[in-house]
Amino acid sequence: MNYQTQFSEKVNLNHLTDNPLDRASDKVKDILNGDFCIDVHAHLFDIKCINKSYFIIRMLKDLVGLKSGSETYSDLSIEQAYNEIDENDENWEDQLEEKLRENPALMQTQNTKGIIDIYKARKFLGFKTMEEVYDYYLENFSLSKVTENKKVIVTALMMDLETGWSVKLKKSLYDQIIELKALREKHPVLPFFVCDPRRADLESDKENLYSLFNLAFSKDSSFFGVKIYPALGYDPSDYRLWPIYEVCEKYKIPVLSHCGGESITTDITNDLVIYEGDKKISHSKNNRTEVGYSLNNPKRWALVLEKFPKLKLNLAHFGGYETWSKPSKVTYNGQARKETIFDFMEKYENVFADFSYNLIETDLSKSLREVLTAEKNIRERTLFGTDYWVVSKEGDLLKEQREFLTIMDDNFSALKLSELLTVDNPKKYLFG
Repeated sequence: MNYQTQFSEKVNLNHLTDNPLDRASDKVKDILNGDFCIDVHAHLFDIKCINKSYFIIRMLKDLVGLKSGSETYSDLSIEQAYNEIDENDENWEDQLEEKLRENPALMQTQNTKGIIDIYKARKFLGFKTMEEVYDYYLENFSLSKVTENKKVIVTALMMDLETGWSVKLKKSLYDQIIELKALREKHPVLPFFVCDPRRADLESDKENLYSLFNLAFSKDSSFFGVKIYPALGYDPSDYRLWPIYEVCEKYKIPVLSHCGGESITTDITNDLVIYEGDKKISHSKNNRTEVGYSLNNPKRWALVLEKFPKLKLNLAHFGGYETWSKPSKVTYNGQARKETIFDFMEKYENVFADFSYNLIETDLSKSLREVLTAEKNIRERTLFGTDYWVVSKEGDLLKEQREFLTIMDDNFSALKLSELLTVDNPKKYLFG
């Protein structure tokens, strides 16, 4: 199949321009005219956009120490969550909320971050719309609360579990796009359309990758960026994505790729079929973590950047926890993922990396600061992001943001790192 031809037939590009502001809502433009800050990595999908397995893995696994099928919380386990990935209980969120509520003795548990209240996880089970999730963010965790009341612009990064896990969700990707289009008209939100190359082989206009891209970036309430999540079972260089990358490069549409953290992965470990460019590959590893770690490797972006060198790319999470868990070396003697991202930043002017989720760990934040204070090029390409709402289980997100920004400026106020990470660099990545 000629995917370039299919893309051309399904996507109308006549209204697109290379001015990113033309894809921003009036709400965003108004904020950009005043004092603002930007959270480049946030999720606003509600409970109907995911399934029970995702919620358990993201919100409960770490809280209750689930590491194997033998360690369970109220009969829930990580292995069970993956084994039951395709189950579609009609009222699963209500049943799970009741199950958690009926265990008051276990409502709190010890974690490396201290006492964590499982009620915070329960809270999200009640949100049925993305606007509810956004409102909860704005009222409780917004970056604007720790940046002298600057107004905040936030991204809305989608997830495609329908394709990645082959499940049916209460809100299809099509439905989510429609809802996000309405949300960005009411609030300063920048929606990012999630692209899974396997959707290019689906026929229905409500499921096909290019048809959905056309809907997302239509002239009416356009989406702003593109999201890639390789760990769900594909290589980011998959040639079915090339027509989209070409458009993103030409019209300055920012791309954000998950690049760190292997909690959410494909459930296929043996003979997973992927495309490295246009070459079909059988990809096998010993377990899901190994599969995810391999597919998240930033080196897999080398072919994409060679073909599309001006592409605006954010390698989110900056490689992940393991990348920054040891003291950083400004001579680039750190771990492989970090070195690859540094090399990309040196070679390509539009490669960025956000530090989302990692900001909750003080040692990791100090390691980042060590690099940023020594390396101007990296300092000007690093972005702030929270990874709301999946990071909320880790504790007081507002406190963690405040501490992160304090660490950035501690003894280095002249560099204005917090301003760079929350304002200048995100503005350059998104609107430059």
